[in-house]
Amino acid sequence: MNNNKRQDTVLSIIVPVYNVEKYLKTCINSLLEQKLDAYEIILVDDGSTDSSGGICDEYAKKHEKIQVIHKKNGGLSSARNTGIENAVGKYIGFVDSDDYIMPEMYKNLIEVAKMCNAQMVMSRYFCFENQSDLEKISINLKEVKNKIRVYNTEDVLKEFFTRNIPESVCSNLYSSELWSKLRFVEGEINEDTNVIYKLLVGSKKTVVMDAQFYGYRKRYGSITNSGYSEKFKVVTEHMSYLENDVKRKHPDVMPYLYHFVGTHYFCLLNSILDSENFELYKSEYELYRKEFKRLVYYFIRWEKFQWKEYVIALLLILPFGEKIRRIFK
Repeated sequence: MNNNKRQDTVLSIIVPVYNVEKYLKTCINSLLEQKLDAYEIILVDDGSTDSSGGICDEYAKKHEKIQVIHKKNGGLSSARNTGIENAVGKYIGFVDSDDYIMPEMYKNLIEVAKMCNAQMVMSRYFCFENQSDLEKISINLKEVKNKIRVYNTEDVLKEFFTRNIPESVCSNLYSSELWSKLRFVEGEINEDTNVIYKLLVGSKKTVVMDAQFYGYRKRYGSITNSGYSEKFKVVTEHMSYLENDVKRKHPDVMPYLYHFVGTHYFCLLNSILDSENFELYKSEYELYRKEFKRLVYYFIRWEKFQWKEYVIALLLILPFGEKIRRIFK
């Protein structure tokens, strides 16, 4: 894309790419099918060791709107930050390179952003495993436009903390202004959580569309399905930051925040109990259990789990309850 055209860019779609040769073409094709003019696709090849980088280059030769950046491997956050620094669009979107988006996605998100004068528009996602799953997906656009909700800061935080809004930067649209001083922390997992929080706080007006535009690919071996390890310890730091910041700036939202934090400790506890190395992580387990016990009332108050999860929650706060819980493994 030449410099004059880049100056007129409405949207920059940032795609971190790392060793996804099997899925990458499906993702890029869905980006090229967007029913929108004047947008750019920034493919950030984060040091791929398979053919992903070559696939990116092949697409860039054929499509002017694609820009490829090859960089040394630095992780998902590093790749996203590189994309942000090279984006020129009025709006920014993120898509993971093994996922898929509906052709109508960004056109609708941008229309709503302009109509509502919103800095952030959030949509829903659906899960899929293969092409046949995608062929079954359809969207009723007339219904979509009737399912728009506009939020102030405290109300949207309540929705986020009770998990009615996805804990992911993907599936959303952002005014580029929101990223002027904000970047992802590099080298950490759970990188979206605090970033989404800061975006919601920074957005003057946020709109939620009740439409499943974004397709999240379920696959084994991805970061989110890799099980518990030492890297998950950083989640306690993220939760501590949220508690301190919300208590200071939005105290009325604290009960909802306690639910959110409790949910994270519930997941961490179960992840350890489902691992083969319970004894190795026993000290972390006791720490998470103490925190979960403090927050269990708020966890149960808003959670939408089935009865089995409620039983597990009660077991987790009992002395030696983990022994019974491990039967459910």
